[in-house]
Amino acid sequence: ITYPAGSTCTCSDGTTTLSAPDTSGTWACIVPNAGTWTATSTSETETDSKAVTITTDGQSTSVELSYALFLFKPNAPSDIIAGEWEMPVNSTVTAEAELTVKSVNNYNGYRSISARTKGQIDLTEYSTLQATCKASGGSNTKLEVYSGSSAVASAAIGADLNTVTVDISALSGLHSIGFGGSHTAYLTITYTATEIKLMK
Repeated sequence: ITYPAGSTCTCSDGTTTLSAPDTSGTWACIVPNAGTWTATSTSETETDSKAVTITTDGQSTSVELSYALFLFKPNAPSDIIAGEWEMPVNSTVTAEAELTVKSVNNYNGYRSISARTKGQIDLTEYSTLQATCKASGGSNTKLEVYSGSSAVASAAIGADLNTVTVDISALSGLHSIGFGGSHTAYLTITYTATEIKLMK
């Protein structure tokens, strides 16, 4: 079992409960009998669990527990964030030490414009989208969750790098992640993120 370091970890079949000897983050748990065993890690208010069915003596199964799914970490972007985006012409996305999204208004007029991932992710088991990000240029800048082209949840982003959260507990199924803001004519808004993750 791999679990977040610093957490407690247990494995139970409903009758017998085994506990990890430490909070190191890895545990080779040997169960005494076949059946369905549930591995659970807990740290304060965070928890994750997965059930595994053991059918034969000597069977080995790996379980990974986590409290968050990282959509972007420095120099290790996931495919969904580093891949293609739905965004205006001349806009760009780079995902290296930081995620940088430059959203361009190509029109001679004030417009609200979004830039969002083409890749989608199933939000069913997550309750919060959290990002450390900022925006420069434009106004009404937000971190957003989209169903199709419509924003269904969002949080305001300021000019300083801060951690913002979006409540996604009511959402399920596939959604896109992105940024939106209001541009004046031909203005570029630059969104910068150092971390984006989904939390259970």
